[in-house]
Amino acid sequence: MTQAQFDERFSVPELLPGSTFASYEIIRKIGEGGMGAVYEARRQGLDKRVALKILTAVENAAMTARFVQEARIAAALEHPHVVDCFDVGEFEGKPFLTMELLEGESLKDRLARGPLTIVETCDLFLPLCSAVAAAHDHGIVHRDLKPDNIFLAKKLRQVVPKVLDFGIAKARPVGGRPGVTQTASILGTPHYMSPEQATDSKGVEPASDQFSLGSILWECLTGRLLFDGDNLVEVLMRVVSAPVDPPSTVNPEVPRALDQVVLRLLSRTPSERFGSMRALGTALLPFASVGARERWSAEFNDLSHQATASAGTPPAVLSAARATTSDTLQATSRSLTPAAPRSRPKWLALAVVAALALVGFGAWQVVASSPAPTPQTPHTAVRPPPRVTPPPPPTPPPLAAPPAVLAAPAAALPTTPAAAPDEPEPEPEPTRASHPHRTRRTRLRHRNL
Repeated sequence: MTQAQFDERFSVPELLPGSTFASYEIIRKIGEGGMGAVYEARRQGLDKRVALKILTAVENAAMTARFVQEARIAAALEHPHVVDCFDVGEFEGKPFLTMELLEGESLKDRLARGPLTIVETCDLFLPLCSAVAAAHDHGIVHRDLKPDNIFLAKKLRQVVPKVLDFGIAKARPVGGRPGVTQTASILGTPHYMSPEQATDSKGVEPASDQFSLGSILWECLTGRLLFDGDNLVEVLMRVVSAPVDPPSTVNPEVPRALDQVVLRLLSRTPSERFGSMRALGTALLPFASVGARERWSAEFNDLSHQATASAGTPPAVLSAARATTSDTLQATSRSLTPAAPRSRPKWLALAVVAALALVGFGAWQVVASSPAPTPQTPHTAVRPPPRVTPPPPPTPPPLAAPPAVLAAPAAALPTTPAAAPDEPEPEPEPTRASHPHRTRRTRLRHRNL
């Protein structure tokens, strides 16, 4: 088919609002590119708003094949950060596809207003790493990652980045058929393509997408285009051989650890880049916001994904990549985490807690063992009982008179005068010959007298 026949077949007149294309009603024209135009349309019967992309300029049949490939890849990935595709086909010989309708702006339009902050950049790149990693898992190399193909959709007051345009992606051959790119050619955007893609787009591997993301990352942090020139040849020469300065030379706020991540992405040796897109996400994770780290830590800290995605990488390269990634993460943590005040030894804290517990337990034991307090009664003065004088002991009755002493013979008794009544009679002293019982009776008798 000649070029004139292609132009006649694929030339599409301007579609006006209210007109119909296939089963879609045109609402407005969103934009137009080198290969086609995009319209906001409504699917008839479902009343569903979609983005209708129509191929308007075709150089050869390979462009049609790439157009259809874009729809198939987007539909096969089913990733929340890859634009979704609903339908693909031809109408009156014109290829078309329908995608989800997005509200927002492209990253290119956002960078026109200035650079992003470090946190904004990393929060943006974590979902992009996940999306491109999903494509690599399906054997797809995007080959045209650039700010114009990253759309910042606004959903529920949140910015959701979406990867667009898999039209020139290198896909794994399906059913034994070769891919779309069969001969050595240069495909992509020169300012963001990798050095190996600048020489041969057919032989690129997933690491080529890392170089493109490195160029975008450098631009997001500095607000400047990394590889620029007056013409295509100058741009490609800079991509292949120009030295790359770290972004901190333009933006001093960029930490050294993040400089290392960017410079590693921009290495001109593919094996010196990260082992996978998820390894890149792991390296960017410490620089993101708290919410982004919580959202993506499960995916980017799972090494099983990295092992699957880098199965074709030599073991020595994988070991070096993982070691470098670990060093980068440690340096990142040290650079971002403020110096914490020196804390006391853990054993000292444990000893204090144990001592407090013992004191509390002892106090509880004392309280539990003490008797319950008795209720107090009002105090009343108590008078002492009257003193009672005990009665005198009874006087013992007088003892009976002892029997009379045997009288001595009258002749023998001496006659003595009567004693005066006031003077007691002297008690005779007992003699040795007297009987002890008799002496006692004598005493009692004289006492009674």
